[in-house]
Order: sequence, then structure tokens, then C-alpha cells
Amino acid sequence: MPTPTEPFDVVVPAPAPPPLTPGETGLLIIDLQYLDAHPDLGLGRTAREKGQESELRYRFDRIAEILPAVDRLAAACRVAGIQVIYLRIATARADGRDGSPSLRGLWCAEGSREAEVLDEIKPQPGDIVMSKSSISAFSSTALDAVLHNLGIRTLIAAGIVTNGCVELTMRDAADRGYFGVIVDDCCGANSEALHRDALGRMDRGLLRVAQSDDVIRELLGGKADEPRVLAAAGKRG
Repeated sequence: MPTPTEPFDVVVPAPAPPPLTPGETGLLIIDLQYLDAHPDLGLGRTAREKGQESELRYRFDRIAEILPAVDRLAAACRVAGIQVIYLRIATARADGRDGSPSLRGLWCAEGSREAEVLDEIKPQPGDIVMSKSSISAFSSTALDAVLHNLGIRTLIAAGIVTNGCVELTMRDAADRGYFGVIVDDCCGANSEALHRDALGRMDRGLLRVAQSDDVIRELLGGKADEPRVLAAAGKRG
């Protein structure tokens, strides 16, 4: 079912998207960590202990599906000189009391395995890793200040979940004047319907939805299969 036309957008057209310029663009990889993105730890373990693994089957299948695209996108950003920033949930207190109630108990402490980014897309030298204790990264980190200091005005978004931490972070970004690109095949939710619904809501104004191949082509001057990208993606320790 197509997304209904927003009458406001007819009267007040959305601004044209800016180019993905190195030095002015950053990639946010959101919450792809062992706490909530691996079936054996954190949320996955809780579901298994409750006998509710089937409730999250789509979630973890989708994460496995998007990881190669996220890795390739991150590699393309590094080649193009785009800053890669990982955002992950991690609290300062071991009991998580400093975390926002909005997390609903989904937290882990700094230094834990659950706080680590998934090995398949682990940070590389020069990447930035920031810990957050809220759904939107702007609410509990210095992300805005860091982006300002780096001169970044456009954000590319990948991660989970599309209708949760991805959406709230990117809506907050738009409210602060950033232009955002949400990469469809690099994001996931707990169902296809939730994922599509969130993308439909966000694909307007200062936010737009794109596919990873199109973003990579723009980053690399029209070459989605740039050999350096594939080589960089394969260099993992």
C-alpha cells in the first residue's frame, strides 16, 4: 500500500537533498551490538529463557540479512572520507539506574560483552564509538557537539530498530537542522510492517530513504562495486 501524500508537503515542498560531501557527512550505525542484535545474548537470551524466541525470529533474521550491507556501506564511507560513528546502548552504572526508563530494562554496562558492537561490523581505526543511555542518541550523548565540531551537517543512518532508536535519533537530527538519509537495506525492525511504516513516516522533509547501492554510488562517484570498498570490507582483525 503506497504511503498517503502529506498535504503539507504539497503546499511546502521538501528541500532538495544535499550532496554527500566528505567532511560534511557522517554515518551513524545504531545499536548493532550484542545486547539487542544477537540471538544468544541480551534480548535474544531473555526471549529464549521465556520460551518466546519466535517473537524475535524476524528481528534476528533481518539483522543477519542487513549486516553485509552495513559493512559494505561503512567501508565505502571510510574510502570516501566520511566519518563513521557507532552508537551503542551502555550505562555507566552496573545496575543500569542511569539509563532512561524509555529503554524498558534493555540496558547493559560499559565494558560488558553486550555493550560491544557485533564482530561482523566492528569499528575500525578512525571510527568513533559513543555510548548512549536513551532511545535517541541526542538525548544522552555529546553527539550534537561532536558533529558540530567535525563540521558534519548530513547524516546517513543504519541500524536497529527502524521504528525505535533509528527513527527517534534521526527525527531529533532533523529537528536540529541536519539532513538525514535512512538506508532501507541497512536497517531493521521486529517486523516488515513496522520497518516499512517507519520508513514511510520518515521519507519527507529533512529525511529521505535510500538503498545502500545508491548511497555507495554517490559516495564513490557512480561506482557501487568499487574494488577498494570490497577490499576494505574484508580487512577485519
